[in-house]
Amino acid sequence: MVKQSVVLELQQLATDGEKNILDLLRKALLVATKLNLTEFRDWIRNELNGYQGGQLPTYRKCRAEIKGKNPYHGLIPIGIPDKDLELTLSTVPVPTSVSGLYDLIENAQKTDILHLQMPFEAQRMISRMLEPSFQNIEIFWVVQRSQIVEILDAVRNAILEWSLKLESEGILGDDLSFSDDEKRKASSSTVIQHVENLNFQGVLGSISDSTMTQNLQMTIQKNDLDSLVSYLSSLDIEEDEIDELKEALQSDPQPKDTKRFGEKVSAWIGKMVQKAASGGWEIGVAIVGQLLAEAISSYYGIK
Repeated sequence: MVKQSVVLELQQLATDGEKNILDLLRKALLVATKLNLTEFRDWIRNELNGYQGGQLPTYRKCRAEIKGKNPYHGLIPIGIPDKDLELTLSTVPVPTSVSGLYDLIENAQKTDILHLQMPFEAQRMISRMLEPSFQNIEIFWVVQRSQIVEILDAVRNAILEWSLKLESEGILGDDLSFSDDEKRKASSSTVIQHVENLNFQGVLGSISDSTMTQNLQMTIQKNDLDSLVSYLSSLDIEEDEIDELKEALQSDPQPKDTKRFGEKVSAWIGKMVQKAASGGWEIGVAIVGQLLAEAISSYYGIK
């Protein structure tokens, strides 16, 4: 009985569009584990099980339309006054497992449009910018079905490129086994560098962050600037950025409720959201608005 190269089997699975990517991922997990390629193995596990925290790969973000669910007219477009902030908020993180993505595109209503409800924190942030009559509506991301398909294609292509690199290095495997020489080659800088170049790390933060959420338990007293500064510092906000907020707080009038901060304070929050989205801050985009808004609300003494 002729033994089949497991790496060549990966290439066959990756190039056969009729094969489910789950089978491809499971075999790739086996190969990565046997070759002790931990980064690639961890990436495969995230694809199989969903991304639970940390950063998402850049291919797992989609551009979407932001729409609100009007009880009389259905979904209607929502305009964000700040165009840079709109660009940030219309970026959809997709941490769902590959099997979940299949369910999303196969079991949803047979249309080319998918409606994904935004996280509550992000909805709250947007609602603060809207007219009072729109502040209690549900807000959705509207994405094209083809964008989800592109994520699945990116996974398939990444494994194909990786398996081709293994073959070029003489790493083929004998059935489900690899020689000591093949394992040494797999740990070489050329293979490892290729794994890193597949862009498994991105700039889009997780939509939940337990460490940051725990910091919400810190106390900020009304009109106590020191306690607010201490809290913001715990989030690793730069001193010059905190100084900008101080000036904004002095310039803006006292708000009556959390729905509408002053112009300069709102602009500062928007700037921080953009920083999170650009990868300059290890806090997810969806949660950063909630953190800062609640901190500033506590300082103002409003709920």
